Amino acid sequence: SAAAKLQAEPIVGARFLALSPDGGKIAFSYLGDVWVASSDGGRAIPITNNVEMDDRPVWSPDGKQIAFTSNR
Repeated sequence: SAAAKLQAEPIVGARFLALSPDGGKIAFSYLGDVWVASSDGGRAIPITNNVEMDDRPVWSPDGKQIAFTSNR
């Protein structure tokens, strides 16, 4: 799958980076979806996966949720 291929390669061009309140994770926009990774590096996991444009992630103050914009 495309997501598996992307996770095996470095992500170049991530946008709208958002550090979680505890500093442990980073959310970002990449190829029209929102992804999350450890702030120490490692595998990024997509949290959205659709044909619509999802971007500008923002963490909730408690770090349990992520809000983002979408053109749905």
